[in-house]
Amino acid sequence: MRDQTSSPQTWNTVAAPPAGRLFRLIRAATLAIGLIGAMMVSIASPASAVTCNPSTPAPTNTFPGTVVAAANFEAGDLRGFRVSTLGNGTVQVSSALAHSGACAAFLHATTANNSIANMRATLGAGTTEAYADGWFNITKQGVAGNNVPYFRFFSGTERVIDLFRDNGNGNAVLRVTAPDGTFRYTTLAPNVQLSTWHHVAMHVVANGTRTGVQVWFDEQSVYAQNSVRIGARALSAVQLGAEHDTQMGDIYADDVIIKGRSGAPAPIPGPGGGTNTPGPGGGNGNVPPAAAADIQAAAAANRGLGNSVSPISCGQAGGGCHQDYERGVIAWSPATRAHASVGGIRVAWAAASAENGRLGYPTTDEICGLRNGGCYQMFQGGAIVWSPATGSRLSTGGIRVAWITAGLENGRLGYPTSNEVCGLRGGGCQQTFQGGAIVWHPATGPRLSVGGIRVTWVAAGSENGRLGYPTTNEVCGLRSGGCYQMFQGGAIVWSPATGARLSTGGIRVAWGSAGLENGRFGYPTSNEYQVGGEVVQDFQGGRIIWSPSTGIRFA
Repeated sequence: MRDQTSSPQTWNTVAAPPAGRLFRLIRAATLAIGLIGAMMVSIASPASAVTCNPSTPAPTNTFPGTVVAAANFEAGDLRGFRVSTLGNGTVQVSSALAHSGACAAFLHATTANNSIANMRATLGAGTTEAYADGWFNITKQGVAGNNVPYFRFFSGTERVIDLFRDNGNGNAVLRVTAPDGTFRYTTLAPNVQLSTWHHVAMHVVANGTRTGVQVWFDEQSVYAQNSVRIGARALSAVQLGAEHDTQMGDIYADDVIIKGRSGAPAPIPGPGGGTNTPGPGGGNGNVPPAAAADIQAAAAANRGLGNSVSPISCGQAGGGCHQDYERGVIAWSPATRAHASVGGIRVAWAAASAENGRLGYPTTDEICGLRNGGCYQMFQGGAIVWSPATGSRLSTGGIRVAWITAGLENGRLGYPTSNEVCGLRGGGCQQTFQGGAIVWHPATGPRLSVGGIRVTWVAAGSENGRLGYPTTNEVCGLRSGGCYQMFQGGAIVWSPATGARLSTGGIRVAWGSAGLENGRFGYPTSNEYQVGGEVVQDFQGGRIIWSPSTGIRFA
């Protein structure tokens, strides 16, 4: 049987094997059962000319359970394990490499037919929970499309869960055999180097479709899930190496400890989280249990992320953690739980310094289905809004509040076309939208700037002109369909017949005393202009003139 691991996908269910592969599956099972008598079974297999340190104590760890095997191989044998070889495969004690002491177990298999090499610790009857802990150094891999195993957990003759190094990409991959016999793969650690010692620990609680699986790789918690689907409710063995041929690999294993427990299965504890939580070599508190559980749940809910390509990493702002995936990241904090960050919204969040910026952590996943194909994601400090026409834009603070009041993307402003831009006169800020802008100043707050009134304000110098910042939004419903907007230095008045005109200073005061647009003068038809030494503004019903010598007069 050839393992199908060249392109593992997170929770990617592989179709039922074709007839040829099914034959090989049956053949492998037959090898595992029927050829044990033909295989070499060894309890003590010292290699020739091996010098070990037989007085070295057996390895220990803090995992609970009954020790089934604990070997540093310094006695020069493989006691505690049932060794199986076939063809030119070999399993022996070697002094060529060791993680500690002078010796390690060495498993050697080639691509030759019937080349098999493995060593298996048999668990007691009724074992529902098992821990496997050891150091591995893979010095030679096989062909792409196959893999080199670390630990394999069996229930009877069925391999239910295993961890391996993929020959094609070097990733450490968890494989689960579903109740229907199909495989599911999850990448747990990327680019595992050959000829390097790596610490692997696994914890499996067999409970059918609610099986618990926990994995540590090089002291990092990389997986913790209580809803793994297998068909078994008991475990029979933990194996190092492959039980079928063509699984080429040279594996050195050292300081291996296998433990088992029986009884009613219980959920696995989260990785880390304090001194009472077991971990490889005495506790692994780097990942809070809630983070591991939440990130795994978020990954299951966001399968478009693809495979995980890093372990869970913690120590971020606010006690947060994250895990990278092929097409995004899952970010977690105690205050926000775990949420996926993908695509253009993720790029914008990263550009805004991610959790260290004003947005903080995401509080929702990405939500789509908005007007014109838009999406948004909420964060502690605001939102990021995306549409095909405008891309990803931040929406925060008072400007966001004003946009919400104006109907968000469904209002006249539409989607934001820029992020908030600050550093304007007097500490002001502005954000542009498809239908205008929102302008903010400490003294005036956020105000909408839209349509013809906005065009006239911009032509008058915006906040740097005589009008300054807007102090109201546009107010409509005036006579003949007119509108106005107040500014620090006056107003802009608009009507369908006259367009948008500035109204400032003494002429505005005089127009106001004459009834504004409801009086004899109606709407202004021009901005102020100079004639000689006088300032003039034309209206529908006449003209208002001002000069330093005569003051206001009507014409």
